[in-house]
Amino acid sequence: MSASCADKTNNSIAYCVLAGPNGPNSGNDWAPWKAHSNDSSTATFTATGDPDNYTDFVIEFTISSANEITINLGGESKTLTVDYTTATHFSAWLNDDWSGTDNKNIYIKPTTQLVQNTLSIDENTDSAGVFVSTTGDIYFGEKGQYELEAFNVQGKRILNKSLDIQRRNQKINFGLTKGLYLLKVKNESSANSFVKKMLIN
Repeated sequence: MSASCADKTNNSIAYCVLAGPNGPNSGNDWAPWKAHSNDSSTATFTATGDPDNYTDFVIEFTISSANEITINLGGESKTLTVDYTTATHFSAWLNDDWSGTDNKNIYIKPTTQLVQNTLSIDENTDSAGVFVSTTGDIYFGEKGQYELEAFNVQGKRILNKSLDIQRRNQKINFGLTKGLYLLKVKNESSANSFVKKMLIN
């Protein structure tokens, strides 16, 4: 954790900055979103601010390997190297919200979450018709397109699959070893993902 706003990126794995017209490397206009990691890797996105309208941004940080973090923002995905991958918190900050006319705010919507902190989610939920078993079998109740990610209890992503389910109640087993996992699932009929527990014994 940081002691002050000036110390806001201390101990962070990665962070994203949207610089306004008075920000770094922005000149007289908005700079695009830029990602930074704790080993000084950077990546620039296409998405940028809008001086006239409120804009929604969804930012997703995924620990994708022992020394990498993948950041999804505005439909783009960037992978940065990191010195370490332990994460327990997230934060957001706003610097100089004066628009030239009045102060403008940022808002964090309640969907903000750390995947590794969702262990209380009921594994028996039948959202999107997806069911799991203790043998590692995953059942898809409906046909369609699914995006499936599996995380271990440290939050590290160990599986990322796009699935085309051709029949109802189709069973798939990815050969995961014994343990507790978090499955993040999204199907074509839902605008949101959901997370459920999967215990393999």
